[in-house]
Amino acid sequence: MAILIAAGETTAAQKYVYFHCVDATDGLAAETGEAGNQPQISTNGASFTNTGIGVLVAIGNGRYYAELTDAAVNTTGRVIESRYKSAATAEAVGTTVQVTAALSTSDKVKLDNTQTGVTIPTVTAAGSVSGAVGSVTGAVGSVGAGGIDAASFAADAIAAAAIATGAVTADAFAADAIVAATLATGAVSADAFAANAIVAATLAADLDTYQAKVVWFDDESNVTDRYVVTWFKNSQPITSGITVPKLQIVKVADGSDLIAASGMTEIASLGRYRYDATTTERQTSGAAYLAIATATIGGSSRNWDQSVSRDSTA
Repeated sequence: MAILIAAGETTAAQKYVYFHCVDATDGLAAETGEAGNQPQISTNGASFTNTGIGVLVAIGNGRYYAELTDAAVNTTGRVIESRYKSAATAEAVGTTVQVTAALSTSDKVKLDNTQTGVTIPTVTAAGSVSGAVGSVTGAVGSVGAGGIDAASFAADAIAAAAIATGAVTADAFAADAIVAATLATGAVSADAFAANAIVAATLAADLDTYQAKVVWFDDESNVTDRYVVTWFKNSQPITSGITVPKLQIVKVADGSDLIAASGMTEIASLGRYRYDATTTERQTSGAAYLAIATATIGGSSRNWDQSVSRDSTA
């Protein structure tokens, strides 16, 4: 068995080394009469000596301990081997000791990353934690006001790259976990977001919005009125991927069709579409109409309504 002892340790119980003594004849029976006898140590591979270790103290059933002296453990880096042999006992190999730099309280906890039953006191200023962090069970203290704030986190400690895919979803939050009452005043503002943090590329597809603009050209002197439709996604013109574009013109007066839903023609390869209205499809002076544009975009049907009125005689 090997143990670590901090250099300069003076507490007796922290400097014990242990022995199991058995009968020299059968190598099995526990020898229980060795208390008070002298074990030996070897430091850094030197010859075994009685110096630096006390006498055996019985624990029971052939088990003993002896205390190393303060001088034996006062230097970092020492490796100490221990042994004991008497006429009645077989050779007993004792504890191996590594003398380490003095450990702080927190260092002693870190030696075992599965500490249980550890009570953590109130935290008033959160520092950083690196390396493997084990589990803690038992009582956990509270975090004082201001203990964890923006200044407590390293730059970019919480960024998209640091969050597992799907780690933050609606299902991950308790009901009403994020409501107005749980947000500090001013916590969500323009200054709280990094530049370009919320742009089209960062939003899910189901948050996309589609719009259309219908322009009507009244051919007063000739016989053909023209309609031009431009589709938009998130306020940006769409120039490709538009299928089944149609236009319907509805009379506001009675809801009947001036133009039934009809296919439109693409203007060159611009992603803009036109429809030419002639004869009975032309608007009447002084009447109001509603244009309904439809198309399949992004695998779904899109619809847009817009007033296109000729509510005058000019």
